[in-house]
Amino acid sequence: FERLKDIKQLGLCYWVFPGASHNRFEHCLGTAHLCGKLIDTLCNLHRGEIEITKKESLCIKIAGLCHDLGHGPFSHFFDGVYIPRAIPGSQWKHEKASCDMFDHMIASNPSLAESFEEEYLGREEIDFIKELILGWCTCL
Repeated sequence: FERLKDIKQLGLCYWVFPGASHNRFEHCLGTAHLCGKLIDTLCNLHRGEIEITKKESLCIKIAGLCHDLGHGPFSHFFDGVYIPRAIPGSQWKHEKASCDMFDHMIASNPSLAESFEEEYLGREEIDFIKELILGWCTCL
């Protein structure tokens, strides 16, 4: 997550607007927070109509937190301008890179993997989180 502090949320806008200094780290924290607020609101407004478990809520918050892990420098400029010129015909997408980095974080960090196990988050929940990041959830 530390590298996200150095990736501009607004791409190259800060060159024109010096106050536009938002970064992907701040954005991801806010997204996770708003995911939680959204779930709480949905559950309160539709009590008895929908049921979102605490585990599902946690997965949605984790997806919000991790959805931009795969962004490269200068954000969407990297996706839309740099990659197509550097690797013509590439199917590279930051969402897929985010999922790959999420898998790597869990595989290479025993304490994180242990935290997932303590919350009973197994392969099914990890796949659900990645589907949310990719934007095509088949679980709902």
